[in-house]
Formats: sequence, structure tokens, C-alpha cells
Amino acid sequence: MKAILKWVMWIVAGTIVGQLIQAIIGPHPTIISVLGFLLLVGGVALIVIGLKKKKSSTEESAQIPTHMKAGSVIAIWAACSLFVLSGSIEEAPENYEKGLQALQHKEWDTAIRLFTQVKNVHPEYKDVEERLREAKYNKAEIIYLKAEQLVDVSKDLLQKKQPLLAKDSIQTAIQLLRDAKDYPQSESLVTQAENLLDTATEQAQIETNKKLYTKAEHMLQAAKSLYERKSFFAAEDSLKTVIQILKGTKGYPESETLLAQADNLLKTVEGQTKIETAVKGHAHHVMGKTVSWNGKDLPTIKSLEKIHQVDGGYLLKMEYRAEDNLTVGLTGDGIIRDLMQFTQRLYEDPECSEIKEYLLMPHLQLVDKYGKENERQVAKFVLSREIVDRINWKNMAFDVDGFQRILRDDGQIWIHNALTKE
Repeated sequence: MKAILKWVMWIVAGTIVGQLIQAIIGPHPTIISVLGFLLLVGGVALIVIGLKKKKSSTEESAQIPTHMKAGSVIAIWAACSLFVLSGSIEEAPENYEKGLQALQHKEWDTAIRLFTQVKNVHPEYKDVEERLREAKYNKAEIIYLKAEQLVDVSKDLLQKKQPLLAKDSIQTAIQLLRDAKDYPQSESLVTQAENLLDTATEQAQIETNKKLYTKAEHMLQAAKSLYERKSFFAAEDSLKTVIQILKGTKGYPESETLLAQADNLLKTVEGQTKIETAVKGHAHHVMGKTVSWNGKDLPTIKSLEKIHQVDGGYLLKMEYRAEDNLTVGLTGDGIIRDLMQFTQRLYEDPECSEIKEYLLMPHLQLVDKYGKENERQVAKFVLSREIVDRINWKNMAFDVDGFQRILRDDGQIWIHNALTKE
């Protein structure tokens, strides 16, 4: 790594030496070429001398002295730099003439490139400085005129209430003006364009906010319909989106009112979904999220509804699919055992405190007398919180018959004869 750094340093030094010589001598290609030749000869001579010293040395590990290596590299690289500079200087008259032709043909970029090349190697050559300035000015003028047209277009677009298009036009004009610094009026036009951009940005934001507000307004109406249809989870998702949209329209006059409406409705909906989420959690814990019928996995819960009661609270109405345990007795007992566990979890959960009574309807696939399978309701259970609060679950843990007696005496129970024990 050190060796590489040394070589890099020597090469850089050679380049600097070549540029210094050219700066001192000036644009005289013949003298520069002669000096370059002498440096090249000197560099090669140093290498030859170094090799002879190495050969005459008695030590096997003898090397060319570092100062000779450095001197040869610097000299040779400086010579190469001078040869390149000499060639560029010799090309200056030709490049100058080509630059004049480019000016006549209004090829401003070509003229700028050629005059720049001439100026870099021969700054005092004829009127190259003035010609270069002329080419840059002409190019800047064309760019300026294009930018000016775009600014005028943007003004018309703003008057026509099209701020987004106006904004694009102004931004393009400002980008163009960055390349027109050589034109005197460009600075004032940049200032004018920037002021217009601020106006267009403000109007564009208002227009965007208006569109977002309208979208949020429609979504809020849809969320209200979902709430009325008791599709609480869908309503909750829709309301959260509405609130997110309205927060992005900060500053729009009507947004705060609509946001307040959405917030209030969301609180109401979340009160509903909180109960539904808790009920689903208990059902999934006891009965599973899915049941397997004939090799197909189906959702356990078919439907879930909360019905307002006259005296307050809700009636929970749930239809669900029960697991088929192949034998009639096991299936019937399994449904009751799941019901007992679900009942205890449901009524002991504070999140479900507003549920005053439930109506549960398990379903199974039954085979009719023609051998066809149909999904049918196989039982109905009704039991209130008031009755469940009297149950001592420690003593009721595995008493399926005892729980059925409570359902018969203090609630409601109906079981399809297909589940009657044989």
C-alpha cells in the first residue's frame, strides 16, 4: 500500500511540475516540446544510472535508490504533461476557428466547449475571452426566453385555477434559469418564479385538501351506513382511514368539524368492536378458529350480533359450527362442555359486562334420509348473566347434566334429535 501511495505522489508531482513549466513559459509549443523532450531524456537517464548502480553492487538485495526512482517518474510524467499541453496549444488556432463557425451557426454549446479549450491553454489568444463570453450570453438568452415563456404560462394556469400544472411549469422554469446565470435579467426572473411557486404550492395544497376532504366525507357516510348495519369492524377500519386523511388536510376550513364527527363515531364503534373482539376471542379459545368438516377447514363463527335490550345491555346472538366427533354421544357432550367453558369465560370478562344474555346456535353437517349432507342448526341455548352469576363453577366443572338442568329450568335449551344419545 505504501509503495502505491509513493507512485501516486510522484505522478501528481510530475503533473504539477509540467503545469508550472507551462505557466512560466506561456503558450510556446516549441519551447514546451523541447523542455518535455529534455525531461524525458533526464528521466530515462536516471533509470539507466540506477540500473547500473544496482548491477555493480555486491549486495544481492541492492535496489535502485528511491530518489532516482522518484526523479525519473516525476521527470517522465512532467514530460508527458508538457507534450499534451504542447499539442493543445498547437490546436488552439484551429479550435478558435471552429468556435467562430459554431457561433455563426448558433451552436452555442459547441462554441463554449471550443473557446474554453483555447482559453485553458492560451488565455491571451486573440479575443477568445470575449468570444467565450458571447457564446455563454447567447446560450443564456435562449434559456432565459424559454423560462420566461414558462413563467407566463404558469400565470395563466394560476388564473384558471390549475395550480398543480402551474407548479410543474414554474419548477421547470427555475431549473432552466440555473443555466442562464450569464444573462442579466435571469436573477429577477428567478425571484419572480420563486414567488409564483409559493403561490402555486399554496393553491395546490388547498386543491389537494379539498379533494381529500371530499373523499373523507364520502367515506364517513359509508362508515355511518356500516355502523347502522352493525358491521362494526368494517366501520372501524373506514373511520380510521377517514381520520388519517383528514389529519393530512390540516388548515382546510371544514376539516376540523368532519374530524370531530369521525372521532366521535369511532369511539362509539370501538365500544362495539371491543365487545365483539372479546367474544370472538373466547369462542376461538374454546372452539377454535376453524372446524374441519369432510377435509375442509371452515370458520367456527358463522355470525355474531349484539342486540340492544330495552332495559339496557345487549343480547349476544351467535351462530357457530361445532366440531364433529364422529359419534352422536361425544358430539352432543362436546357441544355442552364447550358451551360451559364459553359461558364461564364470557360472563367473567369485564370487556363483556354489557352482555346480559346470550342466544347460541351450534351447527353441524347432518345427513338427511336421502343421504345428502346439509349444514343445519342442531341446538339452541339461552342463558342470562343473572343466572350464570349464581353458578359455582368449581362444583360445576364437569357436570354436563347439571348444566343442562340449569338451561332447562332457568334458561332455554333445544337439542336436535340427531344428537340424542343412543
